[in-house]
Amino acid sequence: MILRPTKVDTSNVTKKIGWEPQPGSQTAVLKSWQIFELLYHGTRGPGKSDTLLMDFAQFVNKGWGLQYKGIIFRQTFPQLEDLITKSKRWFPILYPGARWNGSAYKWVFPGGEELLFRQFNKPDDYWKYHGQEFQFIGWDELTNWASLDGYKSMMSCLRTTHPDIPLRVRATTNPYGRGTTW
Repeated sequence: MILRPTKVDTSNVTKKIGWEPQPGSQTAVLKSWQIFELLYHGTRGPGKSDTLLMDFAQFVNKGWGLQYKGIIFRQTFPQLEDLITKSKRWFPILYPGARWNGSAYKWVFPGGEELLFRQFNKPDDYWKYHGQEFQFIGWDELTNWASLDGYKSMMSCLRTTHPDIPLRVRATTNPYGRGTTW
């Protein structure tokens, strides 16, 4: 029998850090955990990047430990700064004992779960991740990439041997950028 979470509980987020998914798009994204691939599109300001972090975080502490690993991409490390800053504000409150490893650009949660922040500038960057296993792959500002090649290649890294862990690809984007045509 496969047991999957049926409800996303964001009450701990609201009480502890004052972050609550906005009615509408943020709430819809977080409730869509069963959807394999999701693009969160919109103008600046509705919290797309925040939702990307919380989408991963909603499955921390579910008992999967080292078997639950996520990665979030931007084209360069400096572009990741805002996401990392937000994660440093929220994750220690949500998950006491969570540790930020600045030299490895990753969070390690008390149960062993990991969230990595990485750069992915060109399609050949796939080879840095080839053979690795992730259950959550996030792309922040997807239309910044000129082609879909890297995105497609990384699909081969989205896998798990644990039948209860949902595999998810999430991307955020503004309505403009080099990649809007694809």
